[in-house]
Amino acid sequence: MPSLPLPLSRFHSLRKAVRLPGALLVLTSGLFAQGRFGPGFEVYRQYCGTCHGSGMQGARAPALNDGNWKYGGSDVEIARVISEGVVEAGMPGFGSVLSGEEIGGIVRLMRQFETMRQGRADESKANTHENPRASERMRFRLESVADELEIPWSFDFLPDGGLIVSERPGALRFIHDGVVSPPVAGTPEPWVRQDGGYFALALDPDYATNGWIYLSFSEAGAELGTSMTKLVRGRVRDHRWVDEEIVWAAPPALYTESNIHYGCRLLFHDGLLYFSLGDHDDRPAAQDLGSQLGKIHRVNPDGTAAAGNPFANRPGALATIWSYGHRNPQGLVITADGTMWSSEHGPMGGDEINRIEPGANYGWPLTTHGLEHTGEKVSEHTSLPGMEDPATVYVPSIATTGMAVAESARYPAWADNLFLGSMVSQELIRLEVVDDQIVHQESLLKGVGRVRDLRFGPDGLLYVSIERFGRTGEIVRLLPLE
Repeated sequence: MPSLPLPLSRFHSLRKAVRLPGALLVLTSGLFAQGRFGPGFEVYRQYCGTCHGSGMQGARAPALNDGNWKYGGSDVEIARVISEGVVEAGMPGFGSVLSGEEIGGIVRLMRQFETMRQGRADESKANTHENPRASERMRFRLESVADELEIPWSFDFLPDGGLIVSERPGALRFIHDGVVSPPVAGTPEPWVRQDGGYFALALDPDYATNGWIYLSFSEAGAELGTSMTKLVRGRVRDHRWVDEEIVWAAPPALYTESNIHYGCRLLFHDGLLYFSLGDHDDRPAAQDLGSQLGKIHRVNPDGTAAAGNPFANRPGALATIWSYGHRNPQGLVITADGTMWSSEHGPMGGDEINRIEPGANYGWPLTTHGLEHTGEKVSEHTSLPGMEDPATVYVPSIATTGMAVAESARYPAWADNLFLGSMVSQELIRLEVVDDQIVHQESLLKGVGRVRDLRFGPDGLLYVSIERFGRTGEIVRLLPLE
């Protein structure tokens, strides 16, 4: 049976913690009765919070507390969007399950949160850096590495000590001594809708000699309104993207109007490239070994199937598949003993941490702890024979992101611990593993913004990329204190 995250058991009580920039508002059933936020909050939490964040700060979908209204900002226009949905953005309509009064309550709640957010951005950043932080095992503080980034989805370390970062709106930038470069010219044009844009990047293990940079992103299809994940590699010469080669591209049939569940995390290990693909809103495909969707793939650096993959000799199966039955894997990490871990977005509830084994089936959509947006069960099963149970389940969802493992002498008290990012709960979480079981968890950073990626640098320090208020972001590192 999967373990429930110990410090996150707060989600199962009547007490709900909603993190807003610069403040922690503790909402209880008593406060609801007193009308602090009204019944709209419970309706919002059930139907909207997983995608837009518990405090409307944004998660898988845009923030709702910043006054940026793409489809009209009047109360009537906002209510219409909630009722009818936005097909091209992958947002369902809720008019069939919510009454006009309930939708109006959500609109009023949005106005309250929009007002509360004003003027708190600077306070949030100050709270991130000013004071030493005490965790269960050691003290640390944060240091800014680079600021004023636009949704820093992923980053990697350059041989010269700098960094390269992918910004979801579609830019690659270099960072040296805190100075952020202009965007690299000539990079691929992404499809930027809902989940779409630039995703993970990774430097080739032999980058110092071959210069290859790997980049995943959502690409527009030939038919209007369609898109799909694509993986390319290229080099940067004179601050321009050159020599682009396709590492992996989907067949035309996989370019659909869905703007969700693209994946795509990249991980090099022992000279091979692992990359994750979500189900792209095609649930049955995750169980289909003839489909690329809902899988973790293992390939050579040029994208060809790696030797020894589990389904290489099975008729009808794709030779690149390493594991399957995934909804939307967002984090990949391999520990010193060769164990692979993945973080995965569930539906409404049911985010997972999985221990990845070659050839294993992780159940989606036949097993899950999550719910539909209507509140109905996705499946009657949380476990089935022949399918792997998650190591940990997060209910409600926290919108898991990147993962890392501590193999650095800079953090002796955290040796071999896993680290996980979250967008909805805006946390950096430390996980203790014993005999391949997650036995304890601790939230190291709370309410700092959407944690997008995390990696240990050549200096042994843990670096974290953070998105704040929908666009402005930063990369920080954790400095241990004696």
